[in-house]
Amino acid sequence: HHFALRKRGYLEQRRGIMKFGKQIKRLADPSHLNHYIAYDVLKKAIGVVAGAELQESPEVDGPQVQDPARFHSLLQHELTKVNRFFGLQIRTLQDKFKEVQRALQIYVTGQQEEALSTAERHLEEAADQLVHLENFRRLNFTGFRKIAKKFDKTVTRGPNQVSLSSWFMPSLLREFFVAHPLDAHLLALALGYAAVRRYRRGRDRTASEAAPSQAGVTRTTTFWLMPAARMRALCTLVKRFEIVVPPQNGS
Repeated sequence: HHFALRKRGYLEQRRGIMKFGKQIKRLADPSHLNHYIAYDVLKKAIGVVAGAELQESPEVDGPQVQDPARFHSLLQHELTKVNRFFGLQIRTLQDKFKEVQRALQIYVTGQQEEALSTAERHLEEAADQLVHLENFRRLNFTGFRKIAKKFDKTVTRGPNQVSLSSWFMPSLLREFFVAHPLDAHLLALALGYAAVRRYRRGRDRTASEAAPSQAGVTRTTTFWLMPAARMRALCTLVKRFEIVVPPQNGS
């Protein structure tokens, strides 16, 4: 039996299968791991609820109401924890952009090259933080979704009980760490990088930059981008290229 379990684990590794609790520990920022969803704790709590319901008759509503209620309270506690940390990281990111503005202002008034280097360093840190925030959002959203699905699959429900996913998933989409857009922060990053590039090359564009591209054969290369790498790719693009903001309605 022990050999069979080891063989199964080996085959799962070969297929790239890994339990989500281990995925979080592997992909999360180690210094902030305690701020992620306590996936294994919630999974164990589901087992406790399911065990309690198996010991009770379906006609008895008491324990069937109380245990799920305690689980819902634990679920809400995890949501509050994740939202609080996400909000703290957003404020830290905003402070980082203020540091960029201060460094650029110092350069404008004194033309100090060191100020540009300082601004660029803060922008690199802001880009890393944006990537971490997107990863934090994605991992936690997936964790809560899996927990809801596991609860519905494991816990016995009476004919009058609705599934957890039916009301929890719409609510999850409105949670701060899910609903808060990162586009404005990505735009701030793009504008910061654009300012650094502009100050470094001077006010006037060179003739080569202003000259139209020569006509000829062009080649397009298509890259497959994994969802987890989306924010890193966007941060890299805004570091190197100007972005075009579409005009607002009525402007």
